Amino acid sequence: MILIAALGGACGAHFNPAVTVGMLSTRRIGVGDACAYIAMQLVGAVLAVLLVKGLMNATGTAAHFGAPKVTTGQFLDGSAGKGLVVEAMGTFFLMWAIMGAAANPRGNRALAPFVIGATLGLAVMCIAPLTGAGLNPARAFGPALWGGFGPAGDWILAFVIGPVAGAVVAAHLYTAVVLARQPSEAKTTAVPSRDGEGRPVTGAAIATN
Repeated sequence: MILIAALGGACGAHFNPAVTVGMLSTRRIGVGDACAYIAMQLVGAVLAVLLVKGLMNATGTAAHFGAPKVTTGQFLDGSAGKGLVVEAMGTFFLMWAIMGAAANPRGNRALAPFVIGATLGLAVMCIAPLTGAGLNPARAFGPALWGGFGPAGDWILAFVIGPVAGAVVAAHLYTAVVLARQPSEAKTTAVPSRDGEGRPVTGAAIATN
C-alpha cells in the first residue's frame, strides 16, 4: 500500500511483470516502457534477495530465501498445471483490483493503494499454502536464483505463464465488461477562435472526448 501511494504517481506502481503485460495487452503502456519496466522489476527483485542473503547469511536457505514452490502432498501434489491455475486466479483478482481502482477513470484513485494492497494481501493469505503466492514473475525469479527453480518448465508454467495469463484475462475482461460499457463523456473546452482577419472571437468552443 505504501509503495503504491508513494510511487503510483511517478511510474504507475506496477512492480510486477504480469501487471505490466496486462497493461501492455490493453494498450495502456507502450512496448518500450513495458520492456524497461520488466527489466527493472527483475533487477529490483535480484537486488532485494542479494540484500536479504547478505543480511541473513545461510539462515535464509531454510526458507529457500522466499522462493515460491508448488506444494506437494495433500494440496497440489506438486503439479505445475494446478500451480498455474492457482497463480492465475490470484493474479486475476489482483489485476481486476488494479483495473477497477487505478485504470478506470471513474475509480476512486485515493483508495487505490488500499484496494490494491488489500487485494494482494488477501490473495497471499489464501494462496501461500498452495504455491507460496508468487503472483509476480519478478518476485518468483529473484529468490529462485538462490532457492532453486526446480524443473525449469514447471517453474515457468506456474510462476510466469500463470500470473501473466491471469493478469491479461482480467485486463481484457474488465475492459470489455466495464470500461467498454461506460458512456463516452464529451467535455466542452473553450478555445480562442479567430475571424478572417485573425482577430480573436469570443464564445467559441470545441468538444473533446
